[in-house]
Amino acid sequence: MKKFLGVLLLACALPSAALAQKAVAAKCQFVDPAVPITTSGTWCLRTNVIGHGITIDANDVVLDLRGYSIIDDGTATTPQDVTGNSVGVLSSNDNNITVRNGIIRGFDVGVSLGYPAGVRNVLTVEKLFVQGARKRGIDVLGYDSVSILDNVITGTGPIASAGINAYGRTDAYNNHVNTSVLMIMGNRVHDTRVASPDRNGWGHALGIAAWDASHTIIENNVITDVYNDSGLSGLVAAGIRLTNRFPYTTRIANNTIVNTQAAANSRGIYLGQLMGLPVYTGPMDYFGLVTGNRIQNFNRGVVSTATATVEGRVVPVVVYNYSGNVVSRISGEAYYGGRLVGNTNRIE
Repeated sequence: MKKFLGVLLLACALPSAALAQKAVAAKCQFVDPAVPITTSGTWCLRTNVIGHGITIDANDVVLDLRGYSIIDDGTATTPQDVTGNSVGVLSSNDNNITVRNGIIRGFDVGVSLGYPAGVRNVLTVEKLFVQGARKRGIDVLGYDSVSILDNVITGTGPIASAGINAYGRTDAYNNHVNTSVLMIMGNRVHDTRVASPDRNGWGHALGIAAWDASHTIIENNVITDVYNDSGLSGLVAAGIRLTNRFPYTTRIANNTIVNTQAAANSRGIYLGQLMGLPVYTGPMDYFGLVTGNRIQNFNRGVVSTATATVEGRVVPVVVYNYSGNVVSRISGEAYYGGRLVGNTNRIE
């Protein structure tokens, strides 16, 4: 009887799943890969795209790859971002953009959304497999909300590389008020390397990099093998780097950051302040929680700067609270610059 009921339930479920698939397909407008997307709606691939990427040039667009691939076969030159990088999916300054459900292979940058000016509302990148980007796997800039969820990024580098690079955006017309939210959750970032700096001299290898947001959540990510292969001591390898210039709150929680061997000039988690213009003149009050992370095979474990220099003067910064972290196989400081909460942090 139980077997019969199981078969009956499966038979009922299959038509429902098929109907759901048809319903999703019915919502799709199919992409002509050679033509930019210029109207709102849900756009879908129905075949692989080889030799060039896809441009989005409209607000309120969902691009669903539906399991298909966008591939640079070594010939791709378009589209390009403002600095001349080839891009798998490019959207410049369009609001409410989602890219999801597929494979992007090669290109200088896998996905680039929001540059150069940043956008309002929501930018989302989810459930992509981004492989072999030469500079950055996912690169997003948004004023209000950036969500990077459940992606796999692998083999990024060797030039000034970041698996995930996400910016909030301060508003220069509102006393540099920053209300942006970055959510980077559930991603797997593997094999991020730098062998040489870019033309501006910037050349770190960063698994996940987050910049200038008032609220940042980096949680439940797995970051493995982040290396500086250049031999240059000035280039840093970091599993997670968070850099801000303005007041913010942060939660970095339950991430696994592990190298298979020791990495030169490296930090598991690096937390700092970004100097330069525009200079924020208000109170430098920061709150950050670093909890439940496991870090292995870096020179230093968790590092945060405790002060910032603004216009030549040292400004005190509320330090991060560290709790429940485990650091192992570290050649330098395991914990630096933060406030250890109780006896919950360990060195193994």
